[in-house]
Amino acid sequence: MENKIQVEEYIRTYDGIIGKILEDEDIGENGVYIDTTFLDDYADETNFVKYEDIKKHSFNIIDLIEEGDFIKIKDEYFEDVYLILDTESWLNRVKREMLNDYFKLVSIVTKEQFKNVEYEV
Repeated sequence: MENKIQVEEYIRTYDGIIGKILEDEDIGENGVYIDTTFLDDYADETNFVKYEDIKKHSFNIIDLIEEGDFIKIKDEYFEDVYLILDTESWLNRVKREMLNDYFKLVSIVTKEQFKNVEYEV
């Protein structure tokens, strides 16, 4: 990945980690430091991510959501709504509604993270 990532951008790794680049000093020659508190409210943790491990980056976190991700949103009628974006049409519909400010994204558990913690019976 080219070094075109900027401060205040969100990144998504191939492992499904999402984080935000907070300062100029967080962008290095070999990678970036990201703040992952968006994913984990219980820890103020920063992580180094190599450029080759970055799958996507964007100033809009909605662009990083993929089919299969588990998200929590709020809208004007319901406090918390949980969705697993199991099809491309659902993914596109939810992204469109977030762009129209109908839904507010609260949290994301990526499909890769979900896979890492599942227990199969």
